[in-house]
Amino acid sequence: MTRKIISAIDGPFILSLSDPLASGGSDDPLIITSTGTIISTGEGIDGIDGAAGTAWTILNQGVVASSGGSAISLAGDGVIFNSGTISSIGSGIDIGGFGIVTNSGAIRGFVGVEIGGFGVVTNAGSITGDIEINGGGLVTNQGVLSYSASNVIDIAGGYGTVINQGTIGAYGTAVSLADGGTVVNGKGGLIVCPRVGVSIAGGGVIENQGTIQGGEFAAVIIAGGGVVDNWGTISDGFSAIQITSGSGTIENHGTIVDRAGPSYSSVLFEPGTTNNLLVIDPGAVFIGTVGAPSGSNSAIELTGGLGAINGVGTGQFDGFDTLSADFGANWTLNGPNMIGTVLNDGSLNVSGSLDIATAIDPHSAGLFSLVSASTLEVAAALGIATKMSFSAGSELVVDNFALFGQHVGTSHYTGSLLENFGGATIDLDGFGIAGLNASFSTSTGLLQLTNSAAQAATLDFQKSSLGAGTFHFASDGGAGILITHS
Repeated sequence: MTRKIISAIDGPFILSLSDPLASGGSDDPLIITSTGTIISTGEGIDGIDGAAGTAWTILNQGVVASSGGSAISLAGDGVIFNSGTISSIGSGIDIGGFGIVTNSGAIRGFVGVEIGGFGVVTNAGSITGDIEINGGGLVTNQGVLSYSASNVIDIAGGYGTVINQGTIGAYGTAVSLADGGTVVNGKGGLIVCPRVGVSIAGGGVIENQGTIQGGEFAAVIIAGGGVVDNWGTISDGFSAIQITSGSGTIENHGTIVDRAGPSYSSVLFEPGTTNNLLVIDPGAVFIGTVGAPSGSNSAIELTGGLGAINGVGTGQFDGFDTLSADFGANWTLNGPNMIGTVLNDGSLNVSGSLDIATAIDPHSAGLFSLVSASTLEVAAALGIATKMSFSAGSELVVDNFALFGQHVGTSHYTGSLLENFGGATIDLDGFGIAGLNASFSTSTGLLQLTNSAAQAATLDFQKSSLGAGTFHFASDGGAGILITHS
């Protein structure tokens, strides 16, 4: 029969499968009612002890405590349900093998819960002290997990998963997953620590809809590559997010902030990382710089919707090689911006300047819209589906006219379509004005240019938006020519 403890007894209580006081009785499961207590005093004396070889089950509604050992110590496997109080200056619960702990009461200890094998901890109450799981496992929290001396959650020896809708607060690291893992911080969830909020080694995934806050080092650190999907707030006093090795993907729908100021890192892909991806959704906020190692094949992706960004390659978002705009994206680039390659399948509105130092990706099928007084500089554009729309006072600078489209200098030319050109300027860098010959076809919209240096260039203008007038040519003050139309 099941053993029930309904009154106060002194520990240690040694679990047994054979109860001499009740024929056929057993301490598995053991039930401690709301009026029952097991309290041990003395150094090294546990409240409850269970030998290996049995997967013990304990249901506690009362009090289990030890002033000198573990409150509950099971050498093998165990399942513990607690709606009362389990407390110790050592370990609140120590399970040597596989373990399941479900808590809606209070568990306190220097180590709140320690599980030697695979473990599952579910908390809707409070656990004070480190939760150590040494064979991989799952921690789900809807209550409060806290520890003022070190880490709160340590999962090693296998993949770890933490799902939080409550509060996790620590002095060292709030959540530490040593062998890879996933952290889901739900809406209203708070993970906070004056040092590190979440640390994952071996690669991992973080989905945040609440708040993750660090302090001295970082809110989030991932080694071995991983994904951070942020819908809430991630903040820190040094670097909010650090990817220290491997390849990282960070998608921001919410706020990532370095509280030390805008000159510090909100996101840092550290040296040695490669193929990093920063996905920015409309309305996302970065306070602090975002950096990737130069030449690491790292990219910025702008998703669908109406958004704005600034400082690409000029102080805010540095080290990235590619900027892409998704289908349905309509983003404004403010201030000066510089990037190697642009893949534009949406609409990029240049308000300030954009210097594309390598090329517009040939697969681009989107629109570059130049607002008044803006400049778009392009090293190469071999695609045939891109459009460029001009406002009065805007300028397109073509660094290599021979790589601006395909079949340059022939009637078979295909390249970027130039719309609404009146009042704007095109600078063909390196195209000499000496011996210039210009021929414009009103039927095709192609402007063909040759000169005495046997150079050839072709531009494709949208006839319907060009308006009345003629083309004008002048030196750009260097080795190229300026083209206008009025």
